[in-house]
Amino acid sequence: MEMRVMECKSHCKVAILAKKTKPMARRQGAGGPAGFRNVAFHPPQKTGDEKVLPISTVPISFFALGLAFWKRSLLMGLGVGVMMATGKIIWSIQNAGESGKSILVPALLGLGICCALIFWGFKRLEKKNAKK
Repeated sequence: MEMRVMECKSHCKVAILAKKTKPMARRQGAGGPAGFRNVAFHPPQKTGDEKVLPISTVPISFFALGLAFWKRSLLMGLGVGVMMATGKIIWSIQNAGESGKSILVPALLGLGICCALIFWGFKRLEKKNAKK
């Protein structure tokens, strides 16, 4: 693999990974120098209003998570965590298609481990407070 900088059709410079293949005859409209196959993904650019919601979801969700645990609400904290994980899974599948589905098992496994550890921590804290 080799890193190359090329211009896409909208004349923006894009760094791509190019895989060296056998040199072949240059055909009309081929996407790069002869002997290189383009393996990059160039998603459409989002503009102003389209960026606001995805960017603001991260701080809002972490604020909600902090607020839930500050109020010492196990149910609300786990609910926010599940909503965050579900949003990440939906976003991955929506934006990456089939390859986005590959994170489904690790994401659900991680969610299960996090929920179990949070539940265990709350129960341990309850026992500690009950002894006092």
